[in-house]
Amino acid sequence: MGFTQSANWPTPPGAFDISVDTTGPGYAVAVVRLLADGSAPIFSTFFGNQVFDGFPVVSTIAKDDGTVLLCGDSGGVPYTAGSAFEDSSFQGSFLAKFSADGSDLLFSTPPPCKPFMTELSDGSIVVAGDGGYSGWGLPSSYQDSAGGGGAFDAWVGVVSADGRDLLAATYLGGLEDESCRGVGVDALDNIYIAGTAVSDTFPSVGSPFAWEDDEMAPGYVARFDRGLSELHWTVLLGTELLPNSGSTGGQTSWQGLSSDRSGVVTVVGWGGANLPYFTAGAHTPSIQTNSGRVARIAPDGSRLLYAGSAEWPGKTQSFSGIRQPAIGRSPRTSLLSGSILGTLDPFHTSPGTFKDTCTGDCSIEAYLSQWSFFHEGVELIGDGGESCLGLISLNTTRRADVNAADFAFYLSQAPPSSVGVLLLGAALPLPLAIEGQTLWIDAGTLLPLQLLTTMESGYGALDLGIPAAAAGKTFAAQAAVLRTDACGPAGTLVLSEAISVSVP
Repeated sequence: MGFTQSANWPTPPGAFDISVDTTGPGYAVAVVRLLADGSAPIFSTFFGNQVFDGFPVVSTIAKDDGTVLLCGDSGGVPYTAGSAFEDSSFQGSFLAKFSADGSDLLFSTPPPCKPFMTELSDGSIVVAGDGGYSGWGLPSSYQDSAGGGGAFDAWVGVVSADGRDLLAATYLGGLEDESCRGVGVDALDNIYIAGTAVSDTFPSVGSPFAWEDDEMAPGYVARFDRGLSELHWTVLLGTELLPNSGSTGGQTSWQGLSSDRSGVVTVVGWGGANLPYFTAGAHTPSIQTNSGRVARIAPDGSRLLYAGSAEWPGKTQSFSGIRQPAIGRSPRTSLLSGSILGTLDPFHTSPGTFKDTCTGDCSIEAYLSQWSFFHEGVELIGDGGESCLGLISLNTTRRADVNAADFAFYLSQAPPSSVGVLLLGAALPLPLAIEGQTLWIDAGTLLPLQLLTTMESGYGALDLGIPAAAAGKTFAAQAAVLRTDACGPAGTLVLSEAISVSVP
């Protein structure tokens, strides 16, 4: 889904809407579904017109049955009767669903925000955004009305799969404006949102990362239950909260969020501080104001797994345009997409990519990048197996410095509520296949096994001190975890991917 001003945009006969209003300065929404190989469209249709926002929100989900969910902000969108937000006064947004052939609008409704969207396990739709209109919190929700002092608060709701009923809804905010710019869910249907908090009365719940007096508008991440009645935790990430971050406060604006099946949350956006926060060994090539920010947070909100700068030297405008991250092949990588709205010299590209140079001064460019959340000195040796949640990832929270108190290994998408061990030793020159599993650690060099456990979400962390004798050495690590009844066959071992760790 995107936007166009072209009256000759291809819309085959039978499409839902084959015409567009080209008299105004805005854009029409264009929805296209392609064949798997991208060779031809399955359908193409217009949907609404006259989008004036310089940064419109758009999102789509292709369903297994061929139908397409979409949300965004646009004028001129048709709405269907009997929908969840039929009485909403906010007519600048839409949550809609098209039939598999694009000919029929199954439902369309205007949520009270410029929406971001994801799905729960039963097909219910989670919608979130800046909720500037009162009256859309339910009595059973965590916060049934806006905070009261600002123009808008964060808002999140759960809509039935047919678009007809609002099942749960809550605001989140204090006495000033709070934004919401991303939403995600985990395998347990916990709901995560992220944005920027302005109020010092913003709820601080269940996390060691809380508001400090010298912060200015930190970025936040929050987790709710699926019924939106319980706020599990909030994490407030400003420049004063993390080690080695310097002494200057400034706004951190999260512009996108994604979570893997275990609930490891990735947030991306930009920061207005002179010195960014970071974890040791993260990708932080230099320190600039108004540059990109990337962070990862543990599913229980207790630990910062990664924080770095995705900035580009020479940036002159204040918005880096990092938007809409998407988890890639495994929970250790994400795809980041967005637009560059500043003079950048140079923009970081990979040689041989589709386009590795800017047009002009890079002031208006779209980009796509794949981001690895390995810290410096950590590398992937080989892939591991899968649990019922997907590929099992093993990673570290920071570079493995000697006597670093907060160094830890962490597992994601492992069998839930399980036990296992962390294997440490030298890497095998060639992997060893054992009953469908791939072992990457030389059994003859194994160090004492480290016991680890996973939470109900399939996440687990193991703190590990690095002795002085390990300085200058490299070791390999791989986890072996027992499958459970819910992630069977119960009692059998599954191995994670393997990594190597170099100690400075």
